[in-house]
This record gives sequence, structure tokens and C-alpha cells, in this order.
Amino acid sequence: MVEDAPRLAPPIDFRYIGLDPYQPPRGGFVAGSLGFVAAGASVPYFGHLPGAVLLGVAGLSLATCMMQLFRRPREIPERAEPVAMALFPYGVLIDGPESTRALRWLAVDGIHAHSVHGSENGVATTLYSLVVVEVADGHSEANRKLYAGKTHGGVSVDALAVHLAAYREEQGRGVALSLDPEGGTADPTEPHAEMLVEQATEYLHTADASAELDLSPFDYRGRRDRALPGVSEGTFRALRAVLTSRRAEALDRRPLAVALAGLLDLRPLARDVVALATAPNPLLAALARVVARRLGVDRQTTGTLDEVLPSLDPRDAAFLLTQAT
Repeated sequence: MVEDAPRLAPPIDFRYIGLDPYQPPRGGFVAGSLGFVAAGASVPYFGHLPGAVLLGVAGLSLATCMMQLFRRPREIPERAEPVAMALFPYGVLIDGPESTRALRWLAVDGIHAHSVHGSENGVATTLYSLVVVEVADGHSEANRKLYAGKTHGGVSVDALAVHLAAYREEQGRGVALSLDPEGGTADPTEPHAEMLVEQATEYLHTADASAELDLSPFDYRGRRDRALPGVSEGTFRALRAVLTSRRAEALDRRPLAVALAGLLDLRPLARDVVALATAPNPLLAALARVVARRLGVDRQTTGTLDEVLPSLDPRDAAFLLTQAT
């Protein structure tokens, strides 16, 4: 029996999560003291037992509630640095006191979230959520950095935390320069957006493309008949199969398929392309946004290219900006 091929982790289910610096509450001692003072105030009234009991109980309750409110959640380590952060499908933007760092998931060791619950107007709700990002600056445990951020209400990072290792692996895969899974590859850490588009353009003028994508034949000047425009139902099926594949292939063919969909103006594939705008690979996410816009998808749906630029190599960012509409 042939084993099933490895599968990619589920798609990331958010486009952006903004986090403010988490400042640990410092009012616990004062709040508790106020409660105990109220409890102590009941002592002179011991002769009037009902009033003393009520005042004492109220004070102790106030102390307990206030200290509970102001205590630091145990999920937030003491050494976590409070910073403003933004989580994206392809990494995290950390706005530190000295500089802003854009980190891909390859540089992140862990994501932890903790929700603080309470009630508003008598209705149970999530008051705020705390997120801690672990970053390894070197091999020593002492060099591990922890960053803490906070957002009002709930936050949806559970899937990210569970599948972070899989997203790192997906992000680190080489990019295929051929629809053949065994074809050429581009290093994921090097700039290659322009090379990828050039490769897609050259590929369209090959016999392999005619056969694999069921494209129309060349005319005598080497140009395709653009009336249809050179595509068939087989073209849509072939590229859709690559765009929607969840197989964890050694080389990622989806960026090349996105580029081909854009060059051929395959608008029926717009939905499949825009689904990749939140891919863990920032090059794939950026390219999908550029191509989806060309295929008629509105910017509110695709997200902006600016969101991805900090996570790209500057040369990739510069090239994709020239292609954006």
C-alpha cells in the first residue's frame, strides 16, 4: 500500500492581528490594601454584629476581587518584553523601542495566547487576550527573547500556535521554476520574484507548456493565437490543480502557477489565486495579491501589498511594486 503524501497544515485563518504592548498591572498591592482596610474598619462595630459582618465580608470580597483583577497572568513570563506587534500569516512585525523587526515564521520558536474572561453588563465575555512570541537570538536559552502584546477581546491564534512548525516548514520550501515537481528550484531565502515571472513567460513559449497546459499552438512567428486567449478547459484544470493542492511537495509549484494565471489573464482562477494571499510564504502571498488584483479582485478582499513588503527581500519588494495595480 502506498502511503499518503504529507499534507500542508490548514490555511491560516487571519490576515492581520494588531497587538499593543502588554503592561503588567501594578495596582494589586494598593487594591488589596484598600479591601483589607475596609475589612479592618469593621472591627469597631463588633458590638453590632450584623453590620460588622457585612462590612467585613464586603471588604474581604473587595480585596480578593481586586487582587484577582490586578494579578499578572501566569502565562506571561516576567522577562517578556512589552512591545507593539502585528501578526500576519507569514510572520510577525515587532515594533521595539529601537527598531522595527519583520520576522518570518522561520525565526519564531513559539506563539502562546491567553484570554482573560470577565463580564460586561452581566454578560460573560473575553475582556482581552495576551500573546507571547518566542524568538531565538542564537542557540543559547539565555538569548531567547520573549515579546508580549495585548488586544481587546478574543484572538484567533490557536491554529497558528499548533501548526507553527508546519508553517515554518512550508515557508522554508524551495520555489519550483517548473510545473514538473522535479524541475528547477529557487532558494526560498533569495530574491526571485522577477526570475519567477521571467521563467513563467519563457515557459509559455515551450512545447512542454502546450502539452501540460493544453495551450493553443504557435503561429509561424512564434506567437500564440490570443483570440481565446490561447487557453482551454485543460489549462484551467491543470493550473487549478496546482493552486489548490494541499500536498506538501518538496518544491512549491504554487508561485509559478499564480504567475502563469496572471500572464494568461485567467479570471476564472481569481478565487483560487486570492485564497493564497494569506499563505505562510510571503513571496507567494505577495504574488497572489498582485495577480488577484489583475484578475479583477478588489483590494479589500486581496489585502494590500504593503502588508507583505516588510517580510520580503527588498529586491522582491521593489519588483512586485512595479507589477502592482
